[in-house]
This record gives sequence, C-alpha cells and structure tokens, in this order.
Amino acid sequence: MTNPMENELIRLRALEPDDVQVLYKWENDTEVWKVSNTIVPFSKYMLLQFIANQQRDIFETRQLRLIIESGSPSARSTCSTSIRTTAARESES
Repeated sequence: MTNPMENELIRLRALEPDDVQVLYKWENDTEVWKVSNTIVPFSKYMLLQFIANQQRDIFETRQLRLIIESGSPSARSTCSTSIRTTAARESES
C-alpha cells in the first residue's frame, strides 16, 4: 500500500519538537506577517506548546500544520504548510 503523505519527491509529516528552530525563524519573519495576520513575535516556548497541542483534533484546532520535506532523506529541505478546515471557514463567515 502506498503512503498518501509521501512520494519520490516530497514527504509530508507532523511537526516535531526538533522543528522549533526553523518554525521560530519562519513565524518571526516580518515579511510573512502580511499574509499570516501575525502582529507580534512568537517565543520558542509558545511554538513548543503549539507543537505539543498538535495531537488535538483537527476540528478543535481548525487547522493542520505539516512539514513538507523534499529531496532524498540524506539531503532533505524543509518548509511548512497550514491547512484550515472547512469547519473553520464556515464558522468565520
């Protein structure tokens, strides 16, 4: 059976505590704040708490955060994506 979260080009995975350093860099990049609606910086502690809470139900948190890894396992590059659920969009209307 094939893994729907992985193919020969990319792999999608959940956030891990080891991702906090790169997440800290991305979340505190003020150039990204325009599209992310961020208005204050995040601490590493806050990001670690966010990662720990990823075990909660997707409809409770209203989003799914994944790390996208590309390349071979020995030379992977990493980026992040956030998917908002339909339930979130409906409740915001």
